[in-house]
Amino acid sequence: TKAIKKIRKLTSLPIAVYAQGNGIPEDNLGWKFFRKDKGAQYTKYAQQWIANGAQIIGGCCGTTPEYIYSISKILNQ
Repeated sequence: TKAIKKIRKLTSLPIAVYAQGNGIPEDNLGWKFFRKDKGAQYTKYAQQWIANGAQIIGGCCGTTPEYIYSISKILNQ
């Protein structure tokens, strides 16, 4: 999340973000893994990424189509 703000100040090019799906990001320590997460935390952080300037949101290991669908619902509100 912090990196997106820094990158946005340096470029007007599109910013893409994707992370592991089984956890939540922790700005100082990296990604913390929580197997119970069903995408709710990922979607919450995706909203922050978008608010900070990310235009492309994806997912890596641990994410499912359900994660991307949940993010797309936010974008279509």
